[in-house]
Amino acid sequence: MFRCDQKEKIIFISTWRGIRKLFVNNIWYVEASDKHSKLILGSNEEIESTLLLKELEELLPQKQFCRIHRKYLVNLDFIEEYDSQNNVVLFKGSLKLPVSRRKKELFIKDWMDFFKPNYAL
Repeated sequence: MFRCDQKEKIIFISTWRGIRKLFVNNIWYVEASDKHSKLILGSNEEIESTLLLKELEELLPQKQFCRIHRKYLVNLDFIEEYDSQNNVVLFKGSLKLPVSRRKKELFIKDWMDFFKPNYAL
């Protein structure tokens, strides 16, 4: 596992091909997939990492990323709306991801806290 450089907001992750440098602010969300994870970037690019979702959750900035479901870790900066009737988050564009009932309260708190004026990474 590689560390996240908070100052530059860069993360180095292991992939099936080697090591990849990513800008944290380009990551929309991370999806658990068997014994690895898929990072979805704003350019609709998917990167498969050999790291588990739990490992990426520990590596990414906790104030910027939130676990909304056992399968999803999202970048709070890209979420536009929370639909409480369908229990989903809507991203910029038309992307929707489910929010588990158990994670709903913490997600809403983290999302609102993320946009408070004194937010800093």
